[in-house]
Amino acid sequence: MQQSIKQKIQVVETDLEKRFQDLQQITEHLQNIIQSQDERLKETEAQLAHAGKLAILGTHGASIAHELKDTAYRDQRRNRRNHRCDQCGISGYTPARSFSKKHSETCKQNAYYHRSYL
Repeated sequence: MQQSIKQKIQVVETDLEKRFQDLQQITEHLQNIIQSQDERLKETEAQLAHAGKLAILGTHGASIAHELKDTAYRDQRRNRRNHRCDQCGISGYTPARSFSKKHSETCKQNAYYHRSYL
């Protein structure tokens, strides 16, 4: 009877050792998965940070382009406001080309001046 109990204990110990080894292998495998996922997460975070920086750069670039275009537009408007007929002295808010079509009818002596802009 003692012999059979010792054998059963030995079988149970062997089974426990095998299960313990299996658990160690599973634990190592899960640790490897966690480590690879952590590396992927860090790469994704780096890509996200880079994309955010590019988005900010694009926004600033668009703002700068808008300001340059707006400044050029304001300068162009300022030049339109300063347009003045050299012959009669009448000034207008439209550029010389469209100003001349209306103005040339009332300013016959300046017809050559106005045709030069058409």
